[in-house]
Amino acid sequence: MRQNIKAFTLAETLITLMIVGIVAAMTLPVIIAHTRQEQFITGCKKMYSTLAQAVVRAKTDYGEMDTWDIQGSGHDEQNEYFVNKYILPYVVSAKICGKTLTDSCAFQYRYLNAQNHAYWTSGWYKIILNDGSAAVFRVSGNDDSTWVLATVDVNGDKKPNVLGKDIFTFVYWLHTPNVQRKEHFEAYGIDWPRQSLVTSEGGNACNKKSTGELCAALLMKDNWQMSDDYPVH
Repeated sequence: MRQNIKAFTLAETLITLMIVGIVAAMTLPVIIAHTRQEQFITGCKKMYSTLAQAVVRAKTDYGEMDTWDIQGSGHDEQNEYFVNKYILPYVVSAKICGKTLTDSCAFQYRYLNAQNHAYWTSGWYKIILNDGSAAVFRVSGNDDSTWVLATVDVNGDKKPNVLGKDIFTFVYWLHTPNVQRKEHFEAYGIDWPRQSLVTSEGGNACNKKSTGELCAALLMKDNWQMSDDYPVH
């Protein structure tokens, strides 16, 4: 007795392959974006660990951070003094760019909201580490507080050069009456409520309508994991 064997026709096979191709074309960029962002987050965590360890070692040599002196008559001199005394002896650097942020030492950045694209050319002090990551430092303050911003680019001058993607901001709180900040090296904005880090618009929050400067704080709050509301795309 003859049995009828059912099989896909050529047309059905082609249609199936076409559907698979369309689905792959739609999902592959998302997967690639997530994978790439996870690599940047790993780099951010590594950079934080490197600088945090430098703080611990500097404290051993110079005492608590609120006793660290910042000498110089202006930002350029203060930045140089801080980096040379409290950073460079405790990290493995490949190149010291200093305050000249041009050519191979340029520091390019773009906000998450894509409204600004520029190079920092002055007021910061840059170093490049042996793994290719880079960091720029700037001493700031007001009447009662002194802090140092450290903005890091985890893959150096490679793209995308965007805050919250491969560029992240940390802060050294040296002198401050705020006991929650005093003596801390931490992600900039870590004392914000988590909801504010992702929902505030037009400021520094970690969303595509803001600059993205607070993305490192969001990552720290989420235990260095990329949450569903992290702005990947």
